Amino acid sequence: MMKIALICLAAWATLCPGASLTQGQNDLARRILASTLATDYSLASKQADTLSASKRDAGSFFRNMILLSRFDDLGDTLDLLRSQAFLDTVKIGDPFWENLRLFQLGYVKTELKQTVSGVLTTRKAAKGFATMGTLEARAFYAIYDYYMQGTTAWVPFKTDNRPRLLQTLDSAAKGNNFFWPLFATSLAWMHFDRKDYAAGLRITEFALVQYPRHPVYTQMKADMLFRLGRTKEAIGIYESSVATYAKRAPNSVRWWSGAGNLLRMYSVMGDSVQVKKWKQCFSGPRFQKVRPWMPPSLMKALENQNLLP
Repeated sequence: MMKIALICLAAWATLCPGASLTQGQNDLARRILASTLATDYSLASKQADTLSASKRDAGSFFRNMILLSRFDDLGDTLDLLRSQAFLDTVKIGDPFWENLRLFQLGYVKTELKQTVSGVLTTRKAAKGFATMGTLEARAFYAIYDYYMQGTTAWVPFKTDNRPRLLQTLDSAAKGNNFFWPLFATSLAWMHFDRKDYAAGLRITEFALVQYPRHPVYTQMKADMLFRLGRTKEAIGIYESSVATYAKRAPNSVRWWSGAGNLLRMYSVMGDSVQVKKWKQCFSGPRFQKVRPWMPPSLMKALENQNLLP
């Protein structure tokens, strides 16, 4: 679930010592983030190139953030390959930005099924963040630590520190920093993992207040609503999302995830006509090309409900 839709502002020098930006660089970084969240990846890339010319470490992070955000939105796996090639070769001097490079690289490797290498790379980044006392560094470490603690949560008498980690991420997601989308996304999925869908909904709605038309947060909101029993609302959101992706990226993972969720939701509603309509989509060869990239939890749910042809 360590999905990441990847993304310090006015108080940067205080928040991240050693990685300070000038006011002009701050303003430019803010524009890059805004362009990315508005899904204008071309403009964001040009702005990131400009930032790289004066602040290579920060510019490198944002350039890669754009690639990963575009992948999460449009599902173009070439963005992952470009990202890995860039992260494997770029030279970063500042420790904070270097840890971010490793953090991004760990995610990319995991998405490319290089699981062991991805985990080791992410752990190296987490160890680096653990030596830093800023809220942002603690939040990045919390993402790693949350999932590591999940692997031992079953051990008797072991203290579960994950609620404390969620508090750290909540503070960081709502703070004045460049990374709030990453923290918000991670936090929402952690609440989802804990079946606290109301908390997950609050986080996604917080993100949508900032960027109401963001396509990924929109789908996340529908996922939370469905788990809360508000299926009709979730269907309405997914119908609109699928129609949008049919124009923007018709064979993307986001389109297919939308179709799969609609199939699942209409089944719950007992709408046999809509079930038949959406089930037919999954019978052709187009889906088989995308299937390896589909969310495992969604595929498992569809298979358990015998909804796949």
